[in-house]
Amino acid sequence: MYIIENQYFSSFNYYSDLYNNTNIKIMEYFKWYKMSFLNRCIISGANGPINLTVPIKGGRNLKALYNEVYIDYSTDWQKQHLRAIMSSYAKSPYYEYYYWWFEDLYKIKFDTVLNLNNYILMEVLSKLKLDIEITNVSAEMNVDIINTPGNLKKWLPNNYKTLCSNVKYLQVFEDKIGFLPNLSIIDGIFNLGPQLNLILKKHAEILKTDLNS
Repeated sequence: MYIIENQYFSSFNYYSDLYNNTNIKIMEYFKWYKMSFLNRCIISGANGPINLTVPIKGGRNLKALYNEVYIDYSTDWQKQHLRAIMSSYAKSPYYEYYYWWFEDLYKIKFDTVLNLNNYILMEVLSKLKLDIEITNVSAEMNVDIINTPGNLKKWLPNNYKTLCSNVKYLQVFEDKIGFLPNLSIIDGIFNLGPQLNLILKKHAEILKTDLNS
């Protein structure tokens, strides 16, 4: 059993790593922690990386389980995220194929970060036809695995560029700022489109070697 946390538009390596595992389950019942990708992702802008963060109720001092963390809509963060994504990828090869999905996504007001992330993950798997099957971890399993390190906290903002080799592909602003490794899957969607499944699979082999070395 491969147990992971779900993240907000997870990184390229996160998705590649899923290809190396079976019986994949999303962990929902663990303590919320800071400095993570649970409610943030990184995309490429014209001047470098852009952090997109989903605001949460309770802020930095929040102490709750992941499934109990509620999204704060006191600011129009959805409009801000959509603008940043469209501005960053308007010139990407597959912008016209996928921009509408992001427009629809940011019209939905999910109550919790968990529900938002679960929706995104399943939609990405479906729309990009990724060969990955995932199920959620039930509450009953919480007692057995809540204290097991496993693969929780595996992909973090402080190691996302250096943990292992990163697959390279053509990015929108590469000529100006160079290649940015292991960005959010958003970058792969707009730059690779239907090729994403094949690229992720190929990279999974490299990732498997790096993580086991």
